[in-house]
Amino acid sequence: MNDKPLAQGGGILNDDAHPLWSPALVVAVWALMTVYTRLRFHVRIVGRVPAAPAGVLVVGNHQLDLEGMIIPATIAAQRGFRHPVVTSASTRLFEPGFLAMRLTSPLSRSLLAGFNVAPWLSRLGVRPIEDHPLSRPLLSWAFTLYCCFGPLAVTEAFESAALQGAPINPRLTLPMLWTPAHLRWAAREITIIGIAPRYREWARRQIRSAAEREMRALARLLAARHAVFTTPEGRLSVNGRVARLRESLRVMMPAAEHVYVVSTSYDPLRPGRLRVWVHFAPVVDAGSGLKTALATARMLTASHLAAAAWRDAPNAPAALALARLDRLASAACLAPDLARHPEAVLNQAITMLAAKVRPGQPMVDSRFAHVPDLLAYLANQWDETWDALTTSQPRYPSVSRAAAPMRVRRGHRRHRGN
Repeated sequence: MNDKPLAQGGGILNDDAHPLWSPALVVAVWALMTVYTRLRFHVRIVGRVPAAPAGVLVVGNHQLDLEGMIIPATIAAQRGFRHPVVTSASTRLFEPGFLAMRLTSPLSRSLLAGFNVAPWLSRLGVRPIEDHPLSRPLLSWAFTLYCCFGPLAVTEAFESAALQGAPINPRLTLPMLWTPAHLRWAAREITIIGIAPRYREWARRQIRSAAEREMRALARLLAARHAVFTTPEGRLSVNGRVARLRESLRVMMPAAEHVYVVSTSYDPLRPGRLRVWVHFAPVVDAGSGLKTALATARMLTASHLAAAAWRDAPNAPAALALARLDRLASAACLAPDLARHPEAVLNQAITMLAAKVRPGQPMVDSRFAHVPDLLAYLANQWDETWDALTTSQPRYPSVSRAAAPMRVRRGHRRHRGN
């Protein structure tokens, strides 16, 4: 068998096949994303990354896909559009069918069933990194096999158990899976055991070598003094906490001149557009761990305090939330509106909680569709940040008085308005 993958279909396996950066395209996408995110959300950015040229590794925790629209564009605008900003993203984005499966319109799915956005992503600085090495959609395994072995019969490439219930015939080949008739069922999740034995060991070796190649490629970009944004958890957080950070950081961190965290906070228990706070902060003590750095850099919002107080004292959440606000460590970063008008914004959040919470039922929100219980999610983030602050006292230098993380101003508790 041939262990050298072919780059058929503009595929993922040849990650140097396309130009790294297209400034004109980046500016166009930045303008589009900026207009869209600012109209639909209430976005506030705190902090800056070092100016170009400098190899900067920016590590974020992954909560919503929205972060991919805001953070790379912000870094590019801060450093200048001539300087590449590389975003590591799931290898699934570089496979045909990914875009179609994210769309709900049957017509759009039909038109884009076999479309691969890899060449366009590459020009925007997006680079692949494997985040699901052993379990992924059958479509993804099919593309990996197709890139090396060509249009195999589906029944030759996969075990019969992996194809159970699917409309299979002996003439069905791998490329046919990216057609409207087969796309949906082929998106089923299977493990590597579902690959036929004659290709399974090759797939294991290919996954390992591809992951190492992808990590080394990102390290080389850092050494070339580019900025790299990565979310090494590899998946969206479902409980609010920062998950285990993947092996890729071990390879990338030594190549970076600067390491920053970017912590995104959401304030969903406030009326109106979803409030989004994005905080860039330097890692001042790598020994304490990046998970701790991400937690301490999180900007606490009214939603965090209200959710934790409701969980712990449902009969008097406002009093507990204000008491906790007073006891926050000096290093805590507060959302500016919470720092300026704590009583007003906490009252808004608790009022919304009272309307949403149902005894014995999880609280759900369509904006966080992957989260089974938003109340627990927000309370977990409060707990994680509080625990991190009791063991770590980082000091984040302000880049300007306007952008600096704000603290509670006790003399303004009676401020009217929001």
